[in-house]
Amino acid sequence: MSTALPLILKSITLRNLRCHSLKSWELNSGMNIFQGENGTGKTTVLEAAYMMAHGRSFRQSRDPELVNWQAKSFQLESKWQRYGPVYVSITGKRGRTEVKLQGKAVAKRKELIETLPVIADAPQARRLIDGVTGERRRWLDQLLSVCEPAFQTHYTAYLRAMMQRSRLLRRQQDDAQLDVWEHQLVQHGKIVRQLRQQVIERLNFHLCEESSWLDAPLEIHIDQAEIKVASDSSMMNWSDALAYYRSKDRKTGRCSIGPHTDTIRITHQGREIRTVGSRGQQKLASIALRLAECATRYGYRHLWPLLLLDDCMEALDDKRRFRLLLRLQQYPGQILMTAPNNLMMPEDISATILHMSEDCGESDQQQRFTADMEKAA
Repeated sequence: MSTALPLILKSITLRNLRCHSLKSWELNSGMNIFQGENGTGKTTVLEAAYMMAHGRSFRQSRDPELVNWQAKSFQLESKWQRYGPVYVSITGKRGRTEVKLQGKAVAKRKELIETLPVIADAPQARRLIDGVTGERRRWLDQLLSVCEPAFQTHYTAYLRAMMQRSRLLRRQQDDAQLDVWEHQLVQHGKIVRQLRQQVIERLNFHLCEESSWLDAPLEIHIDQAEIKVASDSSMMNWSDALAYYRSKDRKTGRCSIGPHTDTIRITHQGREIRTVGSRGQQKLASIALRLAECATRYGYRHLWPLLLLDDCMEALDDKRRFRLLLRLQQYPGQILMTAPNNLMMPEDISATILHMSEDCGESDQQQRFTADMEKAA
């Protein structure tokens, strides 16, 4: 672990982003905790870091509400360490955002995502635990797009074949043309499912490693809809099932079976945690899932992502907070997280505390909490 290469956000400056008029932070390579009252802009700092790596907010894809109400635009500037220094800046006006990487305009967000791996767990971000299965499916596919370049090629071809099949069904075209597109559906869909299963196996391996600080181990399952003939419940192969469902799909306007309908479940002691887990257990499960995602991305790209955790202490008792902090301190990469003012730091937890003032800023003091300093205080 000591030789692992992490992505480090060295500094960040916000101008007219939400409640921040002009604020800058120098960040540590370990755990950085933004602490303050509600409304002091803690989440906004994490949001800005996420925007630098994704070109958009984890709270919303457009920027009108990002601009401070007294200004017409916002600016973000940051310095990163990834093998060498990396500079990213963003200028946002109402309806338009320009991102620059190393001083050059970024045409596609994919370039940012591949350069700066940043993973966020936040109440306003994608809900992997208690959200609908489509949220988890999109999350898995986004992870695959970064880790397995071939996935996007096959999934795009799969979606194109599915659209062409639906168009032909609406136009009442002959079966020969449908056979061509259904063959492509099966050809690319099988590869999509195979790649999904491979990355799920990696995620489950890392989730097993996280079980020591969780109440019970977590596991990800992907369920494919069974393809049966209603008359005798016998199984059909995929190609025959597509032909069998043509009449139904013509009426509904959608393809009834395939990777786009697969269900992804996250289980805790064999049952879905979204239905049986407490709020605290679901919160820990969400963070464990993000840690497994970080480890999976490192396995493919050999660079530990920056991990953003917003309001991660919510609904946790003191025992679980301590276990979580101990686990986060062991993370090989950098962490930015938010916490309320009443968070008591244990003596054996080392973190940089950045205090947020009432005017959405940072106090002049940055404190490095260690056991000796805590006792001296």
